[in-house]
Amino acid sequence: AMVAPDIYDGRLIATEFFWFTRPGYRRGVQPVRLIRAYEAWAEGKGVKPTDVRMASIDGVNDEQIGRLYRALGYRPLERQWGKEA
Repeated sequence: AMVAPDIYDGRLIATEFFWFTRPGYRRGVQPVRLIRAYEAWAEGKGVKPTDVRMASIDGVNDEQIGRLYRALGYRPLERQWGKEA
């Protein structure tokens, strides 16, 4: 993750690039604890809770990730596109 000024208005935003939870820990509280630790880290860097961003890979556990993020108060913001090599 990183904290940087937003390109549109300069406010600080935290952007998560990836996170990983071992398969045996994915159904418990571990993923939530990991996300909460990231949120606390971002807040410690001066980022407001509304400016913390989470990523997901399109087509990889979309429903599960969507349910988790929504349950934690997140909503979809944008989508990125890339070309095949």
